[in-house]
Amino acid sequence: MLISKLRIYTNCLKQLSISLNVTQQLNIEPLKSRLKSRPWCLAYQFIQQTDQNKQRIFKIVKPSDIYLDDDHQSAIDIKPLCAPDEPELTKLYETFGAKWLSENVQRILIHQGF
Repeated sequence: MLISKLRIYTNCLKQLSISLNVTQQLNIEPLKSRLKSRPWCLAYQFIQQTDQNKQRIFKIVKPSDIYLDDDHQSAIDIKPLCAPDEPELTKLYETFGAKWLSENVQRILIHQGF
């Protein structure tokens, strides 16, 4: 049942993305401000339940709470809220405030000898 609802919601978001490309109606106030500040984006996050078991949970959040996964290793390590792996949603979420993971994670390399 949940998978079916997620698929339907994802398809609705894809249609919203298509309309963003076709018309500028989503960039008109007050709708633009609401799309930036209100929760409507589908995101997922991995939660570690046991040593071997990870569960992916889905949430509806604001675009600014989502990270776009362009650094998969960091996504595995940090477990942020990420956008579904759908190119249409990536562009839509970025338009309304989602951040690229690689631009918000700092890596520090430590050399270790044997």
